[in-house]
Amino acid sequence: MLYGKICRATIAHGYVKSLDVSEALKVPGVIKVLTPDDVPDYPFTTAGHPHSILPDAGDCLDRSILTKKVRLYGYEIAGVIAESEMAAEIGVSKIKVEYEVIPFYLTPEEAMAEGAT
Repeated sequence: MLYGKICRATIAHGYVKSLDVSEALKVPGVIKVLTPDDVPDYPFTTAGHPHSILPDAGDCLDRSILTKKVRLYGYEIAGVIAESEMAAEIGVSKIKVEYEVIPFYLTPEEAMAEGAT
């Protein structure tokens, strides 16, 4: 049996510039580290009704299995497959992520303030 753990984004809005998984791969028991480049980019929906007979009535296909575009703190950006749950967890902790942070706003006033993007 193999175990999997997800490396989640630690920013709320931005892009993953780089993922260094070399240290994670050195953890005893880690079999593979998956990044967005390793999985198909098939968008899917997480809200409402994912399938509809009418294409225009379907929900927005707004998620991927792993992503480089972070739109929410905790988005899935990498995955570790290992021989034990502990090895998978340690592997996730060894992944080094570099982000390009994009500003975000929590109120309409912040979004409309001078200099807001």
